Amino acid sequence: MSSLSHRTVPGLGRCLRQRRSIPTIERTDLSDRQPREPAGSGRCPLCVRESRGIKQEPRGEVEGKHGARRHQGPRAARRLLVATFALALATAGFAFAARALRTDSSPEADGAPGEPAAGSPTPVETAPILHFEHAPGWHVVTTDPSLIGNLGAQAWASNVPFAEGEESVGMINSIPDGWPDKTEEALPPDGIILVVNYSIDSRNPLPPNRNFPDRALPLTIDDRPSTAYEGQDPDRALAVVNATVKGRYVSVRIVFGTGDPSPELVTEADAELGRLIVAPSPETVSELDDFGLRMHLPDTWHGMLFRWPVSEPTIHAATVPITDLYDGSSAREALGPDDLFLVLSENYASATHYEPVSLPVAIRPEDACPTCEILDNGTSPPPGHALFYRSFAVTGRQFDLFVEFGTLAPSAEHLARVNDVLATLGIDPFDNPPSSAEPAVAPEAAVSVDLPAGWIGKNDPVPSSSAPRVVAAYGTWDFPTGGDCGPEPALGDLPRDASLVWVVEHADSGYAGDFYSPGPGFSIDLQTPPARWACAAGAPSRMYLFRVAGRFFEIHIAFGPDANEETIGQANGVITSLRAEPSA
Repeated sequence: MSSLSHRTVPGLGRCLRQRRSIPTIERTDLSDRQPREPAGSGRCPLCVRESRGIKQEPRGEVEGKHGARRHQGPRAARRLLVATFALALATAGFAFAARALRTDSSPEADGAPGEPAAGSPTPVETAPILHFEHAPGWHVVTTDPSLIGNLGAQAWASNVPFAEGEESVGMINSIPDGWPDKTEEALPPDGIILVVNYSIDSRNPLPPNRNFPDRALPLTIDDRPSTAYEGQDPDRALAVVNATVKGRYVSVRIVFGTGDPSPELVTEADAELGRLIVAPSPETVSELDDFGLRMHLPDTWHGMLFRWPVSEPTIHAATVPITDLYDGSSAREALGPDDLFLVLSENYASATHYEPVSLPVAIRPEDACPTCEILDNGTSPPPGHALFYRSFAVTGRQFDLFVEFGTLAPSAEHLARVNDVLATLGIDPFDNPPSSAEPAVAPEAAVSVDLPAGWIGKNDPVPSSSAPRVVAAYGTWDFPTGGDCGPEPALGDLPRDASLVWVVEHADSGYAGDFYSPGPGFSIDLQTPPARWACAAGAPSRMYLFRVAGRFFEIHIAFGPDANEETIGQANGVITSLRAEPSA
């Protein structure tokens, strides 16, 4: 990944949360049995999936309640999230989101260790996914069942009461970053906190993972608690237990109120860990059919359809086995000359408005992107491989499609092979389509840049655009003006060695937190795939969100396939020199 201080919009990352924000939980203090209801919702914007289909709140309603969704670009991107899930491999867990669960918090529950209580009136499919058996002196909180399908699940246990501020506070507090910060800060030397989570939602069988060995309940602490973890407080020893339990990746983090817990304190924590309940995972299927997405794979292919919490559904499909759930590195490394690996990932971000298409969608020769990376994973295709990327929108849903081939020059037959599979793709519309409210028009005010020699600038290059408005464009040639809502004539005329930069202004962006100042540390990230947008599909472009003089700008950069480093550098300078008069 090239150095840059501001993420591109295709790659801005997920809803940015504090590293240890509190999860949305339903509080059940088993010592006094005083449940506390959710106190409200946080700022993290979500497109809320209410079932395993694609029933979704209209974007306008979601943003009104939770704030606007931060853009998550081609797979989208995953700087913060990749780091989080990389940590998850070592110290955190994953989760299957469940359907409409209710926590059995009764102190009288008395099933065998690790099993739901026998004879419970709660049906199996509505039993808690993660929970602890009641024990005197221990306090337990679990994920709000109504949000498990969106957030995954956690269960907390502590031998001291949880801090008053750590009751349920809304969707911003979602795993895998959920954490009882205040309770940990006040933890006495003999205090213990257990945080258990998992965070993958899929009907397909998960691949084995050596970091999550198969284990039966009850789990036990096998390694001495340590303060050697990165960023760990020297006065807070940590023990980590990762396991695959009943088909689920489960992670347990155990914090002690001292850097050197006594054997007796470790034994007390181990006893509570032994009371962990993990419900069996749902029966798995081989078909890719979930979240309103369907794809049929040939018998010799391998594939999974899954979703992280607070994230979008993703399909991995390949002609070789897949043994990881990130960027498909295991499959990519195993590709032979006739093999391929496919990633289709939905993009919920508010700033994403891809080119609308009709199914079937296909990968084309012009979709080749040799400098790009899959899902912001930080690496371009290895030598001898070719990567293709296409963005598109269907029935109001936005998607990023990547296909990597194990050969540097895929033939027409290679493309036809993957396109035959893409022809089976089915996408259901949202039950509640996104809001189509008319956006506000930004007041007109001047913008300017420092143009390199030979570049041409034009104000108001798309006179018919209004909300948002294309306020200026800059190119390496005398480009034509006009278009409906974007510079389509200029993009259609883009020379192979040229560049076009255009500036779009939004009157009042609902996702203002994603706009940054284009300072001197900015650089165009060629690994971020250029997308084809609803108002600019004539040629692919990279898009950035900047805030200058209190105004919100969406800046696009398109390059011809033969643009050299000098042209790319000049375009970078045009962007960083953007100046704007304050709007009236």
